[in-house]
Amino acid sequence: ESLFVIQKKAIRVVCKTNWRAHSTPLFHRLRTLKLFDINKLQTGCFMFKAINNQLPPMFINYFTINRNIHHYYTRQSKNVHLTPVRATLRKFCIKSVGSSLWNSLPAALKNYQSIHSFKTAYRNFLIAMDVAA
Repeated sequence: ESLFVIQKKAIRVVCKTNWRAHSTPLFHRLRTLKLFDINKLQTGCFMFKAINNQLPPMFINYFTINRNIHHYYTRQSKNVHLTPVRATLRKFCIKSVGSSLWNSLPAALKNYQSIHSFKTAYRNFLIAMDVAA
């Protein structure tokens, strides 16, 4: 939280606005991602690489697609299988956060062929979502 407050102060200084001005329009005007959105972008890029087998070999079986678990079609067959977690700390690991983030993405974002095009489209998506919220 404190880093996010510092980021908001910095964007107000860059835009030369009042110290009490709303920061969301400033982020949108500069097309800059908020700290939490940067985290989502990095997690999304990691998941894109994991799904497309672009990570080191130790991550090959780290995530499982639902169609590999069920031998019949389900509505969630293209999603990443969510492993149940009991501990609070486990909820914040990349396996849990990344899987739920990837499953929440629109299908159009998941279908990109290169990491560069995915990253650009996902960044634009996050900026657009921030304005809509």
